[in-house]
Amino acid sequence: MTTANAPAADALQLSKGLLEIMTVVKRETAELGVFQRAWVARTFQQRAGLTVDDWLRTAEDLSTELAAFHSTGASNKERLQSRLPWLKTSLNRLADNFHKNCEDAKGWIKDPEALQIALEELEHREKTARALSRALDRFLD
Repeated sequence: MTTANAPAADALQLSKGLLEIMTVVKRETAELGVFQRAWVARTFQQRAGLTVDDWLRTAEDLSTELAAFHSTGASNKERLQSRLPWLKTSLNRLADNFHKNCEDAKGWIKDPEALQIALEELEHREKTARALSRALDRFLD
């Protein structure tokens, strides 16, 4: 891989990480009771700007586009560049959602060990979304 492709590789790796995160978020949401699931889904959409399913599709599409560019050098870069402002804003909203979830967890989870595990996972999710936003900026600049 050349240095010029490094930003594309970083963005691809982070987009795959986001896809894994959103797959887990979807599973976690599905495992909740009916009322909790409705509240979590509504709150997620309000904070993150998209539904969990829409975020999952966005992550899948982004990973696919970045993988195509990375493996073939296919010139879909312009399409990605046209979506960059929306992607950056949306990824930052998603990261803000995970940050707010950290604050929420401190009030909901009383077991210190379970709280620590939850906070580490939520911080990982937040950092991944923010890092992907920055990586897309470098790649598409």
